[in-house]
Amino acid sequence: MKHALEDPDLKEPNQVQQQKPVQAADERVRHWFPISRMDAQSRGLGYPSSYWKFDHEGVRRITSHDHEYLQYGIPLTGNFVVEADTTTFDYHDIHLGYGCTWAGPAHERNQCLIGSFQRDLPSAAIQPPLSPVAEWMRVRLEVRDGVQTTWVNGRQVYERRHTENSDPWLSIHSTWYCNGAIKNLLITGQPTIPETIQLVTTEDLSGWLPYFEGLTSEWWSDWRLRRQPKSDPQENNSPMMLVGRRRPEVNGTVHENLLRYHRPMLEDGTIEYEFFYSPGQFEVHPAMGGWYFC
Repeated sequence: MKHALEDPDLKEPNQVQQQKPVQAADERVRHWFPISRMDAQSRGLGYPSSYWKFDHEGVRRITSHDHEYLQYGIPLTGNFVVEADTTTFDYHDIHLGYGCTWAGPAHERNQCLIGSFQRDLPSAAIQPPLSPVAEWMRVRLEVRDGVQTTWVNGRQVYERRHTENSDPWLSIHSTWYCNGAIKNLLITGQPTIPETIQLVTTEDLSGWLPYFEGLTSEWWSDWRLRRQPKSDPQENNSPMMLVGRRRPEVNGTVHENLLRYHRPMLEDGTIEYEFFYSPGQFEVHPAMGGWYFC
């Protein structure tokens, strides 16, 4: 077992796992946990830790590190609806998200802002624009038959289709420059709790963030998701595999790559994986917190 870093200022690259659960006002919020999007740059520059404040009405984000998430600790699949009242604009924006994707209206009310855990995505037009809103608006996120839709005050503003084994985590999202609040959140329908979760399912690796290297969908990325070669020609879909780019020019150096899943291990569980190993050519090691195992 080895430590991933020797720099004393960066001893815990997966620091989100060290965050304590937010202080709950009552039992209704005991399953919600804060998660910050962070990397070597944001930590090295000393960005502050996030803080969410709960009270009898709801929750408000007070401080942030970067993009902030308050994530429901129980995975959900099946058909279900999430409804809540959220603050509106003037730097109080806050969004409901599911499957590593959040969505909500921009302050002009004619665009829907969309983002993943990694980055902001292209916005979608809202035509005609939403009617003027007051301090609060009613947001509805529905997942039904593999389709995720977002509604604002009765108007649909976003829709996307899920792939098989999509990320099952429900979240509340806030950007670093906004101090939004949410209240009256309710989950209804027929959600199911999966026994197992596939962690690597989409080619854009939307639930993963490289700690050192930059965003995974850019051409310089060191990480790619590919299908394994078929062992049986009759096989429809071979399993997906995560492949790191070979860097022969850094052989013999202390150059490191670290790819992190967005959600920490908050409970007892087992992570199973297979890896390809060829001494001096292909090596990969699981990491948890600031430690990797080899």
